[in-house]
Amino acid sequence: GGLNLTHSEPIEAFLDRYGTRRAALEPALHAFGPDALRAFAAELGIATENLKRRKVIAPFAGTIVDLFLQPGASCEPYQPLIRLVDTTRCYFIGHLHGAAGIKLEPGARVKVAVQGAAQAFEAVISFIAPVVDSASGLVKVKALFENAEGRVRPGLAAELILD
Repeated sequence: GGLNLTHSEPIEAFLDRYGTRRAALEPALHAFGPDALRAFAAELGIATENLKRRKVIAPFAGTIVDLFLQPGASCEPYQPLIRLVDTTRCYFIGHLHGAAGIKLEPGARVKVAVQGAAQAFEAVISFIAPVVDSASGLVKVKALFENAEGRVRPGLAAELILD
């Protein structure tokens, strides 16, 4: 059975339910009396609540690629524990000449050709920097594309194809 503190019965009836194992159980039960059982239950409840507060829940489904602490290690607030990545959606991040960036708007459809991929991916511009880098004349852009089948490993070289 389990720990049921709402159930009460005479100790003899309780021990009889364990049949041939009664002889092994009885000394331990007498040594661990009702007060010890209540203290154990209280400590168990506190430990269970503490464990719930320390449970780490990921903000999204993904794959753990880096583990910065081992289970059981202590950590500080805001200290990274893991690196979690979602490879079902990928970003192309690159730079365009400022003039080409002027023609683009967030939401525009483009293609991304990824190194080693058989075909280019349909993508959507999700970000265009509001300023052009004065030294290089380039503007930063991001394009989001789907990778549900896992055909691309994020981090590969790629090119943005404008229509």
